Amino acid sequence: MRASSWAVVGALATTGCSSAQVELPAPQPSIGETVPVEEAARPLIRRWMQAEPAARGEMEKTLSDLARRYPRDSLARLLDALAGWSALERGDLVVAEQRSQSAVLGPPGVTRDLGTLVTGVAARRAGDARRAMRLLWPLLHKMLDPLATALLDEELVRAAVATADWETTLRLVDVLIVEAAPAERERVLARISSLFRDVPVPRLVDHLRTRASSLGSATREERRLLESLAQFLARRAVADKNVPLARTLLQEAGPLLGPTGEDVARLAGDRTRGRVTARTVGVLLALGGPMLERRSADVVTGLSFGMGIGDSGARLVSRDDGGDPLRVERALAELAAEGAAVIVAGIDPRHVAPAATFAEEQGLAVVLLTASGLTSVTRSTRTFVLGEPAARSIGSLAAALRDDGAKVVAGVGAVLGAGLEELVEPAGTGVEFGCDPTPTAAQLAGERVDALVVADGAYCGSEVAALAREQRLPLALGLGSLTNIKRAEGARVLEVGIFPVPAERGASDLRLVGWLESGRPTPNWWMALGRDAAVLAGKAVRELGDAASDDEVRARRGDAVAALSAAKAELWTSAASGFAGDRTILRELAIRKVRGGKVIR
Repeated sequence: MRASSWAVVGALATTGCSSAQVELPAPQPSIGETVPVEEAARPLIRRWMQAEPAARGEMEKTLSDLARRYPRDSLARLLDALAGWSALERGDLVVAEQRSQSAVLGPPGVTRDLGTLVTGVAARRAGDARRAMRLLWPLLHKMLDPLATALLDEELVRAAVATADWETTLRLVDVLIVEAAPAERERVLARISSLFRDVPVPRLVDHLRTRASSLGSATREERRLLESLAQFLARRAVADKNVPLARTLLQEAGPLLGPTGEDVARLAGDRTRGRVTARTVGVLLALGGPMLERRSADVVTGLSFGMGIGDSGARLVSRDDGGDPLRVERALAELAAEGAAVIVAGIDPRHVAPAATFAEEQGLAVVLLTASGLTSVTRSTRTFVLGEPAARSIGSLAAALRDDGAKVVAGVGAVLGAGLEELVEPAGTGVEFGCDPTPTAAQLAGERVDALVVADGAYCGSEVAALAREQRLPLALGLGSLTNIKRAEGARVLEVGIFPVPAERGASDLRLVGWLESGRPTPNWWMALGRDAAVLAGKAVRELGDAASDDEVRARRGDAVAALSAAKAELWTSAASGFAGDRTILRELAIRKVRGGKVIR
């Protein structure tokens, strides 16, 4: 490595050997006190500065001999410091520290800083990283010459790595590239990759994510550093076959991947990678709005109860779509990589089709909480449907309202266009409203609505019931859409499993004792679906062992599919105890009426 001379060395010469490229206030230089010293030292120092590392290492004795010839001259301390550096280049750490002592013990200035640098580097290379940090840290941003700055910055990074101070490590890596001489930056970047090897990958990913978020304002040097980091992580992801890391890199740092991008994209798209971890069930959550987030929370509440999390040794892992249905495939792949042999999905109807496709491609079991979006094309032999098709539940309630004379039935509580309008009035005289907000009396009048039906699991059952009473409209309630039936006097309700839950919070249903004693609220439809999914999926994974190889993973997943097909348990959402031959839950839906706060059979 060639470098221009130090400002302090340049001050020795009147022949223009200084390398200062900007005007900096220079400290008092160490100038020889006699002409003979100047004449002997100047060409030697210049030659040392221009030499390659190996050649500098060979100059240690010459520098030391000259310093001993003029022991009382202040320039001898600079020669000793350079002799110490030469010993570093030879790998003789003891001699390096010995040679630099006269510089370290001298007065403040550039020469003492140089001696301290040599001593700190020797300490780091000898394995005493904490001492090295104490010596080198005060010199940060203080060295005037690029050669000394480069050595200081790299040794500080290595000392921070050795002390496992990852925050300081990554901060100093930024300093290392920014302060490098322009001609040396590519070589510095090459060395930085070796420094990254000792930093935990999650720390590197977090740092990359944070810095990449402001990529537009990054300097050229900062961008090159981020490219180096992203491509280092890309090589790690490919070498380790780490699909989640590859997907993260594509999403967070795609523009920085350069020539590694193709390999990362290929790995990220490889959905055959995965593993199986004993007793592990996955759940895909939906964050596409308040209603879906509430559904997700309720499903997790039911899953946790059904699996006995904390007591049974079962493991529940979750991923979410980030509010973007296009990220569903990535989330499913991450659940498979986490070891889930059964995945619970379908909180968002938009997840159904990709989840069914994923189940078929991966050979693992997916339990769907809704049948919306599932067709004969996407239906897989590994897809299990726990939810109730709206065509049966809401369709049957709407038909009952029409039989009583209703002409325009409004469906309320659909999420993301579940098609209630078609269900409540095939003739085209139905309308559909969401729960947020619920329809107003004026809207109902404008549409000439004369009956209301609430979707399964809708969260606005109480509000719609109050609106129906106020407007004196017939009301029908889908499964689990109202947890206190006293508020639905005269309404039609569907009876199946524990629903409708008695107003006395399940006092007459022994199945709910443990749930209610745990302090949980009266279960709604989504909580009950989560609980039922858990007890069935728990049986499917209970006997599975760990697997990592492709053949073992495929076999374990097949075992889970078979076990889920045969699983039996007392369910809350059906009188059935498990999946039928077509991998659905059979339900006999009975329409009842509410009279005096009770269900009249």
